[in-house]
Amino acid sequence: MWLLLSCGLFLLSVAGQSVLRRVMPNVGTVLAFLISGLTSACILTTLLVFFYGIDTRSIAALLVYVLQCELYIFLFTMISSSVSASILIGLRRRAMTQTEFSTMYSGRGMVEKRLDNLLSAGLLRCDFAKYSVTPKGLRLLRLFRGLRSFFRHRDRYAGVSKITWSKDLQNRGDC
Repeated sequence: MWLLLSCGLFLLSVAGQSVLRRVMPNVGTVLAFLISGLTSACILTTLLVFFYGIDTRSIAALLVYVLQCELYIFLFTMISSSVSASILIGLRRRAMTQTEFSTMYSGRGMVEKRLDNLLSAGLLRCDFAKYSVTPKGLRLLRLFRGLRSFFRHRDRYAGVSKITWSKDLQNRGDC
């Protein structure tokens, strides 16, 4: 029974993510899952404590639920940033030539795609063909800095005062 509760509420959280993405399209996919997943986790915890109390079955069910959520987020984010998955998704929409692949998946194309994603997420803004971090992006950077410090990861960008863009991206005036 505890395993069914764990698996059932995991499926409910995936369904909840889908509903949130349709109702609130500006919410990111991972954030939508976190909202839905945390809600389902609270429901699961309440049900487990009600049926089993604080017992090994309750802890096992929560651990199974957390594992399912972690695997789902890992696989989802890995696939969403995978070049191979992007190619397959693009080919599902329409046939492409080698030239189109070279353009879309060149170093420049990949950076532009990421810049567009950061712009649409509200983490960057572009004024007069120059990118800068928004207040939302700064909050995320502060969170990353705190997590990096907590987990004792060294700062790979220590001493780097600015990002140097390639000439192609500096000349991109349509951002």
